[in-house]
Formats: sequence, structure tokens, C-alpha cells
Amino acid sequence: MKLEIGCGGNEDFPYLTRGDINIDIQKPREHVPNFVLADAHELPLRSHTFDEVEASHIIEHLDCPKHSLSEWNRVLKKGGTVVVETPNALFLLKFLRAAKKGIYAVHKDHIFTFGYPELKQLLESAGFEDIIIEYTTTRKSAQKRIEKLLLKFFFAFSAIRNENMTAIAKKPRSP
Repeated sequence: MKLEIGCGGNEDFPYLTRGDINIDIQKPREHVPNFVLADAHELPLRSHTFDEVEASHIIEHLDCPKHSLSEWNRVLKKGGTVVVETPNALFLLKFLRAAKKGIYAVHKDHIFTFGYPELKQLLESAGFEDIIIEYTTTRKSAQKRIEKLLLKFFFAFSAIRNENMTAIAKKPRSP
């Protein structure tokens, strides 16, 4: 069974109903199958229930990401997988745009930003192992010609070239 955390939608993102159970802190405006109204910090679910927990662009919004990851670990079966996608704090264009504006600011709704080491350490501290983190881009990041050229120039440096990170980690099979 799969749990989707943060399935809710808004004007920018559609509802993500990829789970057998779909959770969000806000009631959806449209029908979401198997929806549970819940906070990602305290899941009203039994321990050791799910094979996979997925949270796409959620962890950066949470007050206590370590507590939430520990909670997600709790509901996973032994050997289960957590998939976490979050913006890459080291994304080059974010820095360039900040330099142009004279201020580096995270998204107005983001509480935390994560780079590779912070995300890996956070997952480890929540009890996960076999952590793989990949840099990804989900939409057109470069909007201007100069930005596209810069990303091509820095092609070899995936840590600054990609907008997002996707972490895949396992719950240990034994304590």
C-alpha cells in the first residue's frame, strides 16, 4: 500500500492522488479518493502499514521535518520506501535571480530549504538508510536565454543545475 502525503491542490498544482491513502492538512475542493484530513506531523494511521510513503514538495513547508519523517517511518513496513521531493537550495538560477534582486529569499510558504547534505542527514536522523538523492527538474526552470546558456555551461554540476532533489530511502528491515 502507498501513502501520499500532501495530496491537496491549489491553482499551481493539481491534486496528487497517487496513493492508496491520500493525506493533506486542508480539505480538498474536489473529490480525492481515499482522502484523510490529517497533519503530516501526526498521522492517524497504524504503524507498519505502508510499503511506500511519498511526499512531493511537502517537507519544506513543515514546522518540524525531522518529527514528520520519523512519523512517516513509523507507518512504513520494515524495508518500506520513503520518497521525498523538495526544491534544491543550491539551484544556480535561484542565486542568480536573488543577486539581481539584491535579496535571497525562499518561497513565501517555505519554512526550510535543503541541500544534499541537509536532506541526507535529516533522513538518517529519522531512522532511514540506503539513501539515494538525485537532482531533478520538473518544469522549465530557465526562463530566459541567458539562463539557458548558464545551465548548459554548468551541465556537469548537477547540484547547481537542477531545481529539485528527490530522495529515496528505506526503513531498516531490523531494528
